[in-house]
Amino acid sequence: MNCPVVDNLSGLLTSVLLFPCVEPSNEKGRPSLSGLLRKERLAAKRQEDLATALSVTVKVIKMLSAVRQIRSEINAGHERLAARRQGNADLWQVVAPFGTMPPPVLFTSKESAFILSTKDRDVMLTTIGLAEVHNDLPKLVASYSERREALTSSFPVTQVNGNYVAHDFSPEETRKHMPRVIQLRSLTGAMILRSEKDYSDALSVFNHLKAYCVGRFGEDFPPLEIVPEASGRSANA
Repeated sequence: MNCPVVDNLSGLLTSVLLFPCVEPSNEKGRPSLSGLLRKERLAAKRQEDLATALSVTVKVIKMLSAVRQIRSEINAGHERLAARRQGNADLWQVVAPFGTMPPPVLFTSKESAFILSTKDRDVMLTTIGLAEVHNDLPKLVASYSERREALTSSFPVTQVNGNYVAHDFSPEETRKHMPRVIQLRSLTGAMILRSEKDYSDALSVFNHLKAYCVGRFGEDFPPLEIVPEASGRSANA
């Protein structure tokens, strides 16, 4: 004996499996409402990701600019030192205390999530790590400025040229303040190494991030460039 309920249920299941429900469009060839909504959601998500990508890139540019400024001051100190006739002068004697350092640059949780979402190893590892590096270098520079100011504030200026002042110490004065002098020599040496490496790393981060964003967003991502250094050292992105 056939059961009509079972037969009907079997037919219903067959019709559902073979002919799934498709939301009809208002007119032939026009997308459905759900399709339009999905398209709008994807467009909105893309715009949000683009805005986040720009925010991350701007912060990288800020870090790059800050490191380049420190590096530029140190390089200018080398040039001034080379131009002086005294052969026993130290770099710290011609590199004045730095001004106010830029505030720390931190990525928001949304920016960090975007960086991780790239799934690009070069972008992920270098970009997130750059913030920590950038926030450490200004501390080193601030320590140098504080210690140099403490040592030189009680000594007369022996040379003024443009925007810098120089202090010359006699051998007796150098021996008297040798512990402080050693500290300043150590700090200038660390700043030289860090500024060169951090600048190279920051420029590499910018280039990797820019290449990824251009590949992902195309012409919607603005053509950001790094202005070349006046000294002739190229920093083009």
